[in-house]
Amino acid sequence: MAPISKSKRRGKNGVVSRYDFDEAACKKLKVLNFDSYSEKWLDFILKCRTGNDTTDYDIVIGGVANDKVFNTVELYFDHLIDKEELISKERE
Repeated sequence: MAPISKSKRRGKNGVVSRYDFDEAACKKLKVLNFDSYSEKWLDFILKCRTGNDTTDYDIVIGGVANDKVFNTVELYFDHLIDKEELISKERE
C-alpha cells in the first residue's frame, strides 16, 4: 500500500507539477552545479539558509536541500555536529 501524503492526511488535495527542461538552454544561463554533497555545497546551503546568499545564479543543480537537510543544518547551527558529520549524514 502506498504511503498517505501529508496533504491527504490534512484533507487537502495534492498538486503534481511537471516541467520539461531543455538542458541545452543551460548554456545561456548562469548555472551552479554541485556534483556531490560537499563542503562547497554545504556552504552554499548555509548562506541561503541564513539569508546571506548574494549570488545571481539562474539555476542551482545538486543535492536536495529538503526538510531533512534543514533539520541537520539546525544541529550544525546549534554546534551539536560539525560540517563533516553534516555532509556525511546527507550522503546516507
